[in-house]
Amino acid sequence: MKKEELQEIINYLTKKTKISENEFKCELLKKYPNIEKNYRFLLSNLYRNNIIYRYDTGILKPCKDKKDFIFTMPLDKNLKSSLESIEPSIIISTWQLADLNKYMTLQSFYNIVFIETYSYAIDIVLNKLLEIGEKVVFEKDYNTYIKYNNFGTLYVIKRINDETPIVRQELTIVGKEIMNSYIVPPKIEKIIVDIIVDDLFEVILGDETSKILRELLYNYKINMATIKRYATKRHNWPRVKYAIESIGFNIEEGEF
Repeated sequence: MKKEELQEIINYLTKKTKISENEFKCELLKKYPNIEKNYRFLLSNLYRNNIIYRYDTGILKPCKDKKDFIFTMPLDKNLKSSLESIEPSIIISTWQLADLNKYMTLQSFYNIVFIETYSYAIDIVLNKLLEIGEKVVFEKDYNTYIKYNNFGTLYVIKRINDETPIVRQELTIVGKEIMNSYIVPPKIEKIIVDIIVDDLFEVILGDETSKILRELLYNYKINMATIKRYATKRHNWPRVKYAIESIGFNIEEGEF
């Protein structure tokens, strides 16, 4: 595709609030019929260069100023290596509340790191953290813990399952053995649902939740289909929908 043609496509997309993928493909092939065999490549190129993103099932939106949310790695080298050494291999998702700091007025809980894994591996992860002297607590025991302890970094263990939106990656297999547990960040859509529905975040964030939601939805590329799917699996989509709409966000349009 010529450079001028690509720019025409970009100009067309950036004028849209949203567009269905079917409509986009039809319009594209109507004007550039020879591009059909390269359509998927073009679409990938538009995603990669932050021209558009997937907002909902079959719905594309121009990125404009929206960007990907980047989670920082909250584990030091020794702790990361310790968790990666767990056998047989497990999936661990981790993030720190400090990633949301700039959207919070209060900074009381900036030092909380979440370690999330499958139910069968919870005790394994807990023991690894205790072995190296870290302060760690199960999510359900958080309120009791903070009443009696002053702490630096506190690791809070939570559960995930196959439906949890985390960044997936292939396990490394050598021979018949799966090597190394792996540590991945969650997806931002997971955090949006969790801070609305989890009792723990009601305690930690309180009135900060609405402000955080507003900033995340305004500044970042959010996949609403992922939010709907995860919230529905947690039997909380009506609650999540209400919380999002109550801050003035139009779910249908993906805009404030």
